[in-house]
Amino acid sequence: GTVPTASMVSQESTSQWTRGETQTQQYRDLPFAIAFAFQFAIVTFMALFPVTKNDANQGTSGNSRMLMSSSAFYFLVAIGLPVLAAPSLSLLAFKWMINQPEGLIKAALLSGIIFNLFMGYFFAVIGIPVYFGNFIFAAILGCYARTVWNRIPFAAANLRCAITAIQSNLGMMIVALFSSFASLVWVSIFYHAYAGVINADFMRVETHYNSSSGSNYGSSSSPGKGDLSAIGTLVVLLLSLSFYWTLQVIHNTVRATNAGVIGTFWFAPVEASSFCSNAIKDSLSRSLTYSFGSICYGSLIVAILKVLRDILRRARHNRNVNGIVRLCAECILDFIERMVRYFNKWAFIYVGLYGYSYLDAGKNVMELFRSRGYGPIITDGLVSRLLSIMSFSIGITIALGALVVGNLLQMDGGDTGFAVVTAFVIGLLFSLAMMNTVMGAVDTIVVCMAEAPAEGKENHPQLYNQLEDSYTNAWPDIPFGVVVIPV
Repeated sequence: GTVPTASMVSQESTSQWTRGETQTQQYRDLPFAIAFAFQFAIVTFMALFPVTKNDANQGTSGNSRMLMSSSAFYFLVAIGLPVLAAPSLSLLAFKWMINQPEGLIKAALLSGIIFNLFMGYFFAVIGIPVYFGNFIFAAILGCYARTVWNRIPFAAANLRCAITAIQSNLGMMIVALFSSFASLVWVSIFYHAYAGVINADFMRVETHYNSSSGSNYGSSSSPGKGDLSAIGTLVVLLLSLSFYWTLQVIHNTVRATNAGVIGTFWFAPVEASSFCSNAIKDSLSRSLTYSFGSICYGSLIVAILKVLRDILRRARHNRNVNGIVRLCAECILDFIERMVRYFNKWAFIYVGLYGYSYLDAGKNVMELFRSRGYGPIITDGLVSRLLSIMSFSIGITIALGALVVGNLLQMDGGDTGFAVVTAFVIGLLFSLAMMNTVMGAVDTIVVCMAEAPAEGKENHPQLYNQLEDSYTNAWPDIPFGVVVIPV
């Protein structure tokens, strides 16, 4: 895709920041890409060639045969239905949101208030004292709604612009759906790798429980049944890191690719106006090659924080750890993780737009927002609330469809129940992937709007005017952007 270079624009006198420009094609943050490929290969090898046989698989083989023989339609209902229905329902949701964005955002905002009022009333009637918390939360949401109400038209205009860009490049939906499939495959690989090593002798300290003294001592005639050894603990931690890291890389690769596509739509719409446009192919290629190391870099930081958080949560069962200290450490770590995820959210947009390294991308985009005064805009969460509700609604709809189809096919009750749950999970996963693509487009448009309003006005005058008018009404004291004169 085409994005602006420094020679295309003049310096703006009203703000001080370095405008992004397309970077030369070279591999950035390469050591992190190599490390990621190395750990992925190791875990895949562990899954294919387990140290020990998975007894769980042997124990459930009979159940699997019974499942397949008892209902040949199970997989059709549990997997086929959500795979087909989730994209279709998501596209219908796009059409609904592009026609009624403002009303839907308002409804999503008010739904939380109404839900908490209803639950508070329900708990009060049946005499459960937690109703007081529901009423307090409803009041907080009401205050929040009043604060952001005048910003809803801008969020609606941004959402409309984002969906328009996605509809012009529907191939991004294929990329998003493939990422969901890749995540499911990775979970399966990780499960087999973990199951193949967790019962190995070197993973456990052999212990024997003495019922008279209540102590563990000596060696046991049941090897592998004791606590994790030092090596076992290290292996589990490294596997956990691998699990989170790979899922983050899959998610962030789609985000960076999406940013490149939406950026091309903003700057050069001719190259981003078909199902499998050049913008999609070029952006995906960059994300999987030159920018892959940067994606692995940012994803690794979040993965490390997730592993540390899991360690602290497991420490709840350790009486030797002070509860207050652990709780404080967990809260601090959770706050740090949120900040890193927030930083990554915008950094990967610059990675996808221009091909910067991870740290340079984050520094540049934050400097852009600081110079523009865009803090209130990027912390609203109005669109993300709506998209989350849409995803959950699609998952529920697919689950209900699976229930109806299961009953029509006269499936066994147990099979129907599993099919409904599986259909809901897969439908939710697929719809979230598609809605996250829209959310990524919304965020990218905020960046493009802050950095290059002139290009948006020239290439998409109707969408730009809606953005500008609603922005001015919401933030009259923050300039929408100065016109950049090409040189």
